Amino acid sequence: MRRLLLTDESEEVLEYLSRELGNHFELCTSTTGDVMREYVETFRPDMMVLDLGMPKYDAISFLTAIRHKNIRIIATNFYITEELIRILDDVGVTWLMCKPLEGYKVVGRLLDMELKIDDPPDRIVR
Repeated sequence: MRRLLLTDESEEVLEYLSRELGNHFELCTSTTGDVMREYVETFRPDMMVLDLGMPKYDAISFLTAIRHKNIRIIATNFYITEELIRILDDVGVTWLMCKPLEGYKVVGRLLDMELKIDDPPDRIVR
């Protein structure tokens, strides 16, 4: 079973995604950024849903640090610029969504990504 790390500062979002994805993935969740690097090393996820605006961490530095891990990532953000897209594409983000999240789209995309996880990653899709 693939491992999925879910990160969001909203407990409600994490509970919903956990409920929807629990039968498909082994899950680890976090509401703060201060443990993210530890979770990447100890849990070793295949994919992540990463909230770019979480407290206690710099998302770009975090993504740069884990770039070599080959993790498929869905990132979320409130405001997306072309510069942000370029940076995220450079560090390996494969799908970018704006909040508010539509749960069924996240679930569908993760299940689709799971089927293709051994293929080369796509460029960012919005």
